[in-house]
Amino acid sequence: MSNIRMTISSQSASSGEMQNVYYFNMQPNVPAIPTSAERLAFSERMLELVNPLLPALDNTTNFFARRVELWDNTAKTWNLYAESSLVGLAGSLITDAVSGGVAGLVSASLVGGGRSGRKFIGGLSEDVVQNGNVVGAGITALIDFGLAWITGFTSTNGYIFYTQIFRVATEAFIPMGVTFAVDTIASYQRRRKPGVGI
Repeated sequence: MSNIRMTISSQSASSGEMQNVYYFNMQPNVPAIPTSAERLAFSERMLELVNPLLPALDNTTNFFARRVELWDNTAKTWNLYAESSLVGLAGSLITDAVSGGVAGLVSASLVGGGRSGRKFIGGLSEDVVQNGNVVGAGITALIDFGLAWITGFTSTNGYIFYTQIFRVATEAFIPMGVTFAVDTIASYQRRRKPGVGI
């Protein structure tokens, strides 16, 4: 098995640059140098996560990069494995995005309990955030994303991705549970410099 970290970067006119980081236990092991098979598997997993969100995002929200790192269990460090630029992935709503920092929040359970995994989704359109609440297509998009996030995924070439989180303090990987929740009240995520706080 391989433990991977996938960072998906996006940018919107109101929220600036945003990053979401995902951790997966990937089976079978990936080779030392990625081939087209691994790159295809990464693309499919990313699209499974991003596509459900597009109907709730404004059209200035663009996904522009994907970075995959591989955990070296001997050196206890993350090493760059594969990266690519993304073209053509953008929100579909023509209304403006909500103010920078405002985000949808999806929380997922962990095996064994403890603090939940969380994902903040920025770039939401004003159409789906009203009076401080996420509504309509926004709720649907976050539910569809949450299901895609926690569910094991199998690529067309047979790679299986099991979602997990990584605890930095203990260098431990914790498998994701089977339940998640969507917060109907819009959340706020403090923006950091790119690469900080991931």
